[in-house]
Amino acid sequence: CEIAGKQKEIEAHKLAEVEAEKKKNADLKIETADLAGVSAQIATDDPEDDACFSAWAVVGDVMVEATSRKLLEQMIIAVKSGSADASAEAREHLTRIGQLTNGGGDMLIYFNGVKFLELGQKALAEAEKAKKAGDKDAMAAMGITPQVIMNTLGVQELQAVAFTMEMQDGQMRSDFTILHPEKPSGLVSLMRTTANEVALPVFIPGDVLQGGVTRYDFGKFYDGLMGMIMKLGPMAMMVTMQIPQFEQQLGFKIRDDFFGSLEDEISTIQDGALDKQSQVLAFKIKNADKIGGALESLKRYVGAGFGAFEESDYLGYSVNTLKLSQTSSAASEMAYCNTGKHLIISIGAPSTLNKVLSRMKDPSGPSIWENAQVQKLLAAVPPNYGSATVADVGSMISMLATAASTLEAQNAGKKKEAAQKKGPGKKAAAGDAAASGSMLDSSAIPPKEVFQRYFGRMLGTQYSHPDAVQVHYLVIPPEE
Repeated sequence: CEIAGKQKEIEAHKLAEVEAEKKKNADLKIETADLAGVSAQIATDDPEDDACFSAWAVVGDVMVEATSRKLLEQMIIAVKSGSADASAEAREHLTRIGQLTNGGGDMLIYFNGVKFLELGQKALAEAEKAKKAGDKDAMAAMGITPQVIMNTLGVQELQAVAFTMEMQDGQMRSDFTILHPEKPSGLVSLMRTTANEVALPVFIPGDVLQGGVTRYDFGKFYDGLMGMIMKLGPMAMMVTMQIPQFEQQLGFKIRDDFFGSLEDEISTIQDGALDKQSQVLAFKIKNADKIGGALESLKRYVGAGFGAFEESDYLGYSVNTLKLSQTSSAASEMAYCNTGKHLIISIGAPSTLNKVLSRMKDPSGPSIWENAQVQKLLAAVPPNYGSATVADVGSMISMLATAASTLEAQNAGKKKEAAQKKGPGKKAAAGDAAASGSMLDSSAIPPKEVFQRYFGRMLGTQYSHPDAVQVHYLVIPPEE
């Protein structure tokens, strides 16, 4: 990665990593070696072994790191030559990734999908040759071979995958990018949004952990999935024959009556504590009559043997909660609500569902999009996105810190109790005594508002380019 004049800080960080590892491995030492004319630092407990804990060197303004001396030397040579023996294909990939990600950023992790496919096919061919003549393969007998599965998933369409990160002017942006041919038909096609513009729903509350909206056509998803299944050969006939029978039992057609009655817009909301998460999915409705009939049929089908729906009222909305058994917990509770404009599915405690329905009834107060920092993020990201998601990073970190402290306190209590059971006159082992105390002081963890002040929120947006799927994340520190 490019270090942009921060060599001292990065080297100090590497030395601190080695010192921390020395507590586990006292034999670990740092030696200096000349690799390809560059001074390299190697942290190892065996000077004769090629593998090491860490090895790094600075070539110009680029730092390279590896866990092998030979690999580090190869990387140094590649950086010095400026070519790294990259193929024309890889250079084309990297050029396109740079165009999409503002030059590639400070860090780039790149996988050449074409090369991986070649290696995978070679491995499959060798495995096929190694098979004995008498070996039986039930799946292969039905025409489902590894090659057929790869063709079904459209693995050959996965041309390249890249993760980039850039930190500049107080901002941190990262991008996950998949390059593919135009008009893909495999698994990649199911990752694409159906439009490059979204309306930000006002019913997403401003105080939830995460909320977002995506343009996604579930009818096309169904068509794409069936198209992939049809590539399975004789096995596809078995699947397609079962679907009409299942639809007859349901009482509606999955593609036309259910997915076809939904618009290409879905909103997601997540909230709650770490151990009591609840999630709401809100599908925009295209045909209220058809989706209503499909839902009634689904209620009858589920009630015939899987459970029963219990109907209740909330602010004039009819909420149907699935009751599978008397022992179902709130975490596994599931409900749906057809408002006429949205089909809402709730998983977990009903608190988040109630928040959403309250805002649908009366959208007073700020939504998740009206937060000052979120407004700044929305203005900073590239336009024409088909998905936008806001995450309250501060609250998430606060939640994880509290959970870690609670878990450690519980473990420390159990170890202390075990030590006490050894009885009087018996000394506890040094490890037991050390472990009985907690390293995290729950009383020292600042309130959620402090984490929010320093970490704020993150915005994720997705773009469906003709030849790529790109997920873009942006973090801007909150203003004081």
